[in-house]
Amino acid sequence: MGVRNERLLLPALALALVSFAPRAAAQASPRAARALSLVGDAVGVVVTHDRVFLADPSVQALSVCAGNRCAPVRTSESCAAPRCPGSGVLLTLEAPISDVSDFPTDRDGFNRAVDALRSDPALAAIAWAFTAHPDPMPPPAGPVRWITPSRVERFGWELAAYGIGGVLGATGVGFAGAEVSGGFRFTWDPRGSDDDFLALLFGDVLGLDLRVRALDLMPTQSASSWSVTVGLAPAMGYGTRSDAIRLPTFYSCLLPEVGVALRESRDATWYLGWSLPVTFLLDEHLGIEARASVLIVDDWIAGDDVEAIASFGLGLVTR
Repeated sequence: MGVRNERLLLPALALALVSFAPRAAAQASPRAARALSLVGDAVGVVVTHDRVFLADPSVQALSVCAGNRCAPVRTSESCAAPRCPGSGVLLTLEAPISDVSDFPTDRDGFNRAVDALRSDPALAAIAWAFTAHPDPMPPPAGPVRWITPSRVERFGWELAAYGIGGVLGATGVGFAGAEVSGGFRFTWDPRGSDDDFLALLFGDVLGLDLRVRALDLMPTQSASSWSVTVGLAPAMGYGTRSDAIRLPTFYSCLLPEVGVALRESRDATWYLGWSLPVTFLLDEHLGIEARASVLIVDDWIAGDDVEAIASFGLGLVTR
């Protein structure tokens, strides 16, 4: 009698285990769903409580089940990331079949959720369909640099303003004043030793500036107390990659600034100038620059051939 009862108990126990297995799988995989059609089942992902993603758009699903709950399909539409974990079909159901939260659409949350789907054994059959968030990865945080991917091989503008002071070489008279400049910049990224050599010669930040200086002599020298210079100057710098520093290059030390000097009670005359700027980038758009300059001015004082004006400036640069 006991043997007969055991024989009856074993099939009942097996049936109970079979019925319990789907429920346990459903608890372990809350987003796993089964789409039922006339030709078979298809694995899906619960996106919201009443919407399910299918990777195969050819499946004509009639109803969808998740765990112990099922609902008929009301509508279907194409869907892609980040609304869905991949490209496929989104089924809208007549009733909720799961209590999961909505699938995240922000980049970090979406990618974490997709990683969880890929590691879910119940969804292994469609893991190939899961994709990354379409928004690009933000640039890594780090020190600011002159050469960045967003500025490689493109034109931009750069403006600067300085306070300056210096001395006239022939007379030793000091002066103070201000300088402003503005012009375009072209940035390129050296790749390899040959490019680095060219960058040191010519620069990887290239451009042309319009520079204006206003000088006031201290004390007033004869009939001339102030002067203004207006010129065009090559802008050639080497922006180091490891630090936010821009240095002068070989040719930036050779090629002169050319312009006109305007003085009180004197005729206009021409000048040539050379500068050695060193710029420290404070953030993406702002830097501080120190500039040493020498101007050779023709006929600054009656009877003199040329005058050398040495100055030092400190100011801000924006780009």
